[in-house]
Order: sequence, then C-alpha cells, then structure tokens
Amino acid sequence: MNTGAWGRRAARCAGSALLVTVAACGGGGGGQHTFDLPPGTAFDTTPSDRMLLVVESKNQCGDSRSCVATPVPAPTPGPGSGCDVGNGNTRGLALYRLGAHGLFLEDAAHPGTAAGPEETIATADNPRRVLVSPTDSTIVYVATNERIQVFRLAPAGGSHCIAQTRSEKEADPSLKDDLDPVDFALDATIGNGILYVAGRGSNRIDAYPIAADGTIPDVPASCIIGSTRSEYTSLSLLTRDFVAASGRERIEIFRRVEGLFPPPTAAPSSTPTPAPSPGCFGVQLVSVPVSSVSAAIVTDTLFTSSSSAPIGALFVSEEVSRRLFTFNVDAGGTIDGKETSSTKRDGFYQSMLRRDVGSQSLLYTSVFQEGRIAVFQLENGLLPEFAFSKTEKDPKTTPVGLAIDGPSGTILYVAESGVGRLDGFRIQSDGGLSRDPDTSTEPVTTSDGRAIDSFPSDIAIIPAP
Repeated sequence: MNTGAWGRRAARCAGSALLVTVAACGGGGGGQHTFDLPPGTAFDTTPSDRMLLVVESKNQCGDSRSCVATPVPAPTPGPGSGCDVGNGNTRGLALYRLGAHGLFLEDAAHPGTAAGPEETIATADNPRRVLVSPTDSTIVYVATNERIQVFRLAPAGGSHCIAQTRSEKEADPSLKDDLDPVDFALDATIGNGILYVAGRGSNRIDAYPIAADGTIPDVPASCIIGSTRSEYTSLSLLTRDFVAASGRERIEIFRRVEGLFPPPTAAPSSTPTPAPSPGCFGVQLVSVPVSSVSAAIVTDTLFTSSSSAPIGALFVSEEVSRRLFTFNVDAGGTIDGKETSSTKRDGFYQSMLRRDVGSQSLLYTSVFQEGRIAVFQLENGLLPEFAFSKTEKDPKTTPVGLAIDGPSGTILYVAESGVGRLDGFRIQSDGGLSRDPDTSTEPVTTSDGRAIDSFPSDIAIIPAP
C-alpha cells in the first residue's frame, strides 16, 4: 500500500465527505469542464411501507450562509436532562417515502416532481452518520459532531430523541477537540447489543452497552485509546473477539472480551478481562493492538467472514493510493501485511456496499472525487483490477452514502452530498447500474423558496414507523 508523504488536509474536499466540515466542493475543475448529472424523472404514485432515512449534515441557506436553518439557540441541556437539538439542525434527519417499485413518490400537487420528506427531525449540530438498530427499526443512532444521539421513530411526526452521550468537553473540561465520530457499528449478539463509535477527534473507539429500550449511557463503558495520530475514521467488527479500527496511518486489530475492550496497558496482556469502566477520559496509556498494518488515510472498511482459515477478508478503501485492497485476518486476530487483491488506481472511494445474490458477489463503491458509482464483481472473494460498471461522471455530486433494500432490491440509492440530492440508479440484470439516475429527490428549500445546502451524507432504508 502507498504510505508516501501526505498532510492532514482537513480543508480538502476529500476529507469533507466524512468530516462534513466543508460544503460540497467536488466540482472545481478550474472551469475546464462542465458537469451536470441529470436528475432521475421516474416516480411512483403508489406508496410502499418502506422509507429512506437521510442524514442532512449542513442545512445552510444560500451562498452567504446567513440563513442557518436552526431554531433560536438554546442552552445545551445537562446530562440526563434532555437532548441537544436546540443548537443543531432542524432537519438533521429526513424521512422520504419510497414507492411500490422503489422509486421516489411523485408529488401529487406538482406532477413530474418528487414528493418531499414526510418528516424532518431535529438533531444536534452537524450529523454525519446513522445506524438503524437490527432488532428494532424504530431505534436509530446518529453520530453528530459532539455526541451520539438515540432517536425513536414514530408515525405522524412523533419521532424524538430519547438519549445522548456527553460531549468531550462535558466529560472532561480539559479536552480541546470534539468527538468527531465518523463511523460506528453495532453488535446485536451480546446482551441487548453493543454500540461501537470511531472518534476521529477523540482518537478513541468507544463501546456503549445498549439498554433494553435502545438507549445508551452518556459515557462509554470501555474504549480503545489510540495515539494522537490515530484519527480513527473506520470501524469493522471481525468476530466476537476482535474489531478492526482504521484511521490516518494504520489499520489496527484490537481484542474485545464480551463486547468490551481491555483497559489501556503499557504492555500487551495475553487474556485480559476488561474492567467495567477503565476510564476513557484523562487516560495517558495507549491501547495495544493485537496486530496492525500501515495505511494512508482509510475511508472505509468492510469485513467478510469465512468458514475456514483465514477467518475472513478485510476490504479497505485507502484515500492516498486511491485503491481498494483486501487483507486476510487469521483466527488469532493477525492481519496479513500483504494484500491478497487490489484494484488499479482510480478515484478516491468513499463508501463500500457489498451485495451477494446467489453465486454473484458485487461491491458497490462511491467514487467521491469523480462523482460516480463504480461496481466490482468479486472473483472468489477477491477484487478485480477494474470496475465492470460505472455511472456517469460528475465531480460536483461527491457521492457518499449508499443503500439497497436487501438482496431483492432493484434500486441503488446514493446520497449526492455535493448537489444536495438523493439519486436512485436501477440495478441491471448483471448487477451493474444505469449510467444516469432513474429517480431523484427535489432540491431542498426553505418555506420561502431559498435553497438549502443540505449535504446529505448517509442513508438507510427502514420500514415505515
């Protein structure tokens, strides 16, 4: 893998897809080219019982940014006294009804256009990721800049926040950086579940045991504490014993015991048992990984298990090399330092979504800087050098989140962060995609018609609450 020199680049567009710190900026190009991916114009008129849950990260109006779509700022509630939605986005989440054929619904009052969201939900500032509980689809976890929030979805606009974690500064006033969580995962096989959060700003992986009602405590029960250069951006659960945490410089494999992490230690320990609360704040020791491999800014990882040795393959998207890789992981948590397959250098892949149908295994990827989706057909679980299907290119779209409604889904939904739009591409018989979107949402506007820079960054398909 390419481990050449590179800088932090917090102001770069490539970093903004996950950090969501900059408005859409993929369409620069020095004016040499004009791109304009047309929106899809096919719509359904019959609603289904499925909805697309969307994270809208920015919610700012017009070029002047003088019209932030938030309520009048209110004091942040103290721990246990409510949720911080007064200082955030009035539409941090949006729920769009899908039609009977997977298309967006047509607006009956304005034929030929897509209907708007059925509900918008306020969140804390700068939401960027959403995760739906695998055991209760009315419970969703939202990663915002400062904290994790838990929402219970309900019909007729009754959705509301039911719990939130403390911010870094609330937990430890001496801390200067925000949590800045950019990925998380949920293991539903342990108790009521464990929620794991990768914090770029905190340089930690936090573990939150989930209560029977879906809520989480306001501080983590245990954590992985990385170095000041860890900047964790991706997280994958491997087995009940191991988790892969990736970031700025390395992919690291850590041990977990009954869902929790051993306390940070100055030296490796063979079979540690984690304390109930090792103290994730104000701790100077760094957690020691079981194994690791060098990487240069990992944007996404995906683990595929195997019934034989090795236990599975970790798919890795590396920003600096602009390539995808696979690495074997053995039963002892050791990641092989030599990749088993890789793609040729192309765009920078932001998100990956695997789809297995029969004997066919496909990997859908959002190519952030090129503004397109690339589809790879896996061969014996390995990556080919080139994608066999690509959508039309438009760098202004900067696609991020991807979703398909299960193995039988016929549409790939894409969060086009750069143009504030959701697109749906028909999945062809061979698993490839139509070149242009078949169905799309309308631009997000205020009640008086001003355009909102919504920056949709993540999506999930759920049953209607």
